[in-house]
Amino acid sequence: MRPVILALSMALLFLAACAQQNENDRDVRGVLKDHGAIILTECGTGKVYWVRAADTLLFSLQRRVQDLSGETAAEIVAEIRGETIDVRTSVGTAYPVHGTLWISQIISVEPGEC
Repeated sequence: MRPVILALSMALLFLAACAQQNENDRDVRGVLKDHGAIILTECGTGKVYWVRAADTLLFSLQRRVQDLSGETAAEIVAEIRGETIDVRTSVGTAYPVHGTLWISQIISVEPGEC
């Protein structure tokens, strides 16, 4: 019986940690560009974020951006859920960077305008 209680306790702790981790997530809408790394310029604020995610999620996003870049001259607009971490820097880049966007979910990626 004890191993079952221990396993249930560990599962509840894991779920609580996941819920707490996603508590800071927000929806961000912006223009995506591939500068060797995917960046997102947020609609309305103009803030520029480096986009980071788990490997499979980031790979899917990069493929979508590459596919759309070849198909259309329009901007590629995405709606992404994630946590923004503001860190203003321009070291090593030709553009200002306001922080990092850690993706938890890709809502949409389509040609369009902000």
